[in-house]
Amino acid sequence: MIGLQWISHSIKKFVLGYCGWLVLLGALGAIYPSSALALYIQIDGVADIKTNFSEGCSSIQDLANQAERQKIDVVMFGDYARNSMEFGIKPFERIFKNIIHGPSVLAGGAGGYISEIKENDRQFERTLLIPGVETIPFYFWTGSNYDKNLTAHNWDKHLLVFGMDTAQDFEQLPLPNSNFSKKYIHELLNNFIIIGFLFLVT
Repeated sequence: MIGLQWISHSIKKFVLGYCGWLVLLGALGAIYPSSALALYIQIDGVADIKTNFSEGCSSIQDLANQAERQKIDVVMFGDYARNSMEFGIKPFERIFKNIIHGPSVLAGGAGGYISEIKENDRQFERTLLIPGVETIPFYFWTGSNYDKNLTAHNWDKHLLVFGMDTAQDFEQLPLPNSNFSKKYIHELLNNFIIIGFLFLVT
């Protein structure tokens, strides 16, 4: 009985102490608001917005106008970087191939896409316009046309990419059916030379 009373008394003491700390912290928070909490504000935003640069129907300016009227704080655009699919006959898939493509940022010009978004962003004070693209990083084929079981895998796995400010950043994205990326050649070439030298020495 004594043991149970002691346990009950300890639990009550813990609960009362915990509640006391909560009250104290609440009072301090009311008197001295946390600067960390003050850094966060709630905003209304939309993402993955398509324009007439890819499969959208409206221009960047029209979408910015709509966002301004709807009191939307942030618009994150997500036009297709490269909207194409190709299939070739092995082992000559680079020579004999069929390509299906639609409108995209890289086809229309990444420089014009970025400059138009930035220009409209300067015109609209309330709404922040952020350039971005939707990418298809990798896909592969199985089956054949002859057997009528040709299938593209991972075609529906897309990535939204933001934070790029120049046309070169968009053009150097490592995507299928796109430009050859030279962004990391210098760094990788140096590593390859060092590894090759060490291999020859040993």
